[in-house]
Amino acid sequence: MITLLEKGTTRTLGTISEGELQQLIDALEEEDQHDRDYYVDQQTINYLRERNVTPHLLGLLERGLGSRSGFDVEWTSDEPDSDDEDE
Repeated sequence: MITLLEKGTTRTLGTISEGELQQLIDALEEEDQHDRDYYVDQQTINYLRERNVTPHLLGLLERGLGSRSGFDVEWTSDEPDSDDEDE
C-alpha cells in the first residue's frame, strides 16, 4: 500500500495504487531516485489533470491543497525498498 502524507506533519491524505504512484513519478520532477516528495500547488494539479491522472489521485491532492497556495506531499510504501538492488 502507498500512503500520501503532508510532508512535515502527521496528516495522511490517503492511499494510492502503484499505478497512481507511477503517474506522479512520471509527471513530476524528482531530485534523485530516492526522492519521495513533491511540491503541489494549483498549477501542479492542473498539469496532472492534463496528463490524465486518476480522479482519485487528483481528489487527494486537491483536498490536501485546500485554500493554501501550495504544500509538500510525500509518499511511503509498505513494500521493501528495491532501489538498493540497483546500486
